Amino acid sequence: MSETDAPRAHFGLFGFPVRIHPFFWVVSLLFGLSGLGETWSAEVGIRVAIWVSVLFVSILWHELGHAFAMRRYGYAPFIVLHGMGGATSWGKGPARPSATTRIVVSLAGPIFGFLLGGLVFGIQRVLGPGQHWAVKQLLEMMVAVNVFWGACNLVPMLPWDGGHALHGLLDLVTNGKGLKPTAIITIVTGVGLAALLYLFVPGFWWPIFLCGISVMLGVQTLRAPPGAKPKAVTRSADPMQAIVEVRAMLERSTPLALTQAVLFRAAAPEWKPEATRLFEQVAPKCGSPSQRAMALELAAWAYLLGGDPRSAQAAVTGMRPTHDPSPILAALVAARNDRPRDALAAAREMDEVEARRRIEGWAHVTLGAMDDALDAIADDRDAGAFIDSIVFTAGAFDAAAELGERLFERFGHAEDAYNAACSHARGGRASDGLAWLARAVDAGYDDVAHLEADDDLAAVRELEGYAPLRARLG
Repeated sequence: MSETDAPRAHFGLFGFPVRIHPFFWVVSLLFGLSGLGETWSAEVGIRVAIWVSVLFVSILWHELGHAFAMRRYGYAPFIVLHGMGGATSWGKGPARPSATTRIVVSLAGPIFGFLLGGLVFGIQRVLGPGQHWAVKQLLEMMVAVNVFWGACNLVPMLPWDGGHALHGLLDLVTNGKGLKPTAIITIVTGVGLAALLYLFVPGFWWPIFLCGISVMLGVQTLRAPPGAKPKAVTRSADPMQAIVEVRAMLERSTPLALTQAVLFRAAAPEWKPEATRLFEQVAPKCGSPSQRAMALELAAWAYLLGGDPRSAQAAVTGMRPTHDPSPILAALVAARNDRPRDALAAAREMDEVEARRRIEGWAHVTLGAMDDALDAIADDRDAGAFIDSIVFTAGAFDAAAELGERLFERFGHAEDAYNAACSHARGGRASDGLAWLARAVDAGYDDVAHLEADDDLAAVRELEGYAPLRARLG
């Protein structure tokens, strides 16, 4: 599967454009002719024709599985059959398919193949042994291609379906950081599988060649620089290419990093030109609602990162009524436009666990529902500390003080007690700040230099009880 723009189609099937590269037929014929060990005859010609037909139908059916799943998630996919098999590209649709979406789409192709193989196997049983040799050959090939090849396609190696599904699963587990582990597993699996084939199946070169492709792709992925910041890109006049360029910039950051940057109200000026270009130049030139929605979603992201939430909201509004923004974008746009209830509703649809906890926790704290905020944070102390910091930065010192106290009661971390002391002091309650500073010291806080220089505790340092507490630290 890929994410490039659609080439010119040869025909349509179930509404999906399909293109067949000439090398698909060449490679299919070569496979059909290899290993026959017979002189040419009419029967051999029929067998080759059956093989090419089975390969065409089975690969196309497999790619239709991917295409139907992509359509389910709002994309406009297209199918290409090429010399290495087939590929279904996402086409126009939401800018960032979630990890769950990628898992479902990756598995849909093999599942379609297994269903077709099972159906043909059932037909074999019904027809019994007295079949014409050509019919028998057709059914056996259909079962073998759809079941055996489908199972091989699930081996956890990039760029096969098993590798894409593994990447999505590891993204869920690591909150968007699954690509490197997937590359490592690809290399280990590819080398090991190639060695086994070489030792125990001599002469079986084609699968070894495919393992080599996977290993090279895994090595290239590991060598690629991570790059979290947007880089300068060549300004393309083609709307789809412009969309691809900005999406590539976004995908260098994880959902968690994007969430924290937006909630912390960080403003990166380098995103502003990209947002304006997408909103004012690219989106109006898009030829379809799906492409336009993709451009507007990316524009909204760029506006958010550039510190302009109102323009981000305008871009999201422009996507409707034909498309909805991705849940994480909808949640962050609502959060930055001070609509915590809307942010909460959108966050509940998110797959990214760590990002969702921060948005939900912030929304509950903003709404005054501290118990719900702690439920959303669960056992993620880092999420709680992050929310506490952005609430404090926003000047909601009472809420920040209560959250810091509750976090300290749950996790016992000295920094949470220290933050509660800062919030009380900034909120005009210096004596409470001193009490919580004492609890922080009791829990192990010992950063004397920071304590003495922290402007947030200026009022606390003027109290009589501060000197004895300071003396305890040496």
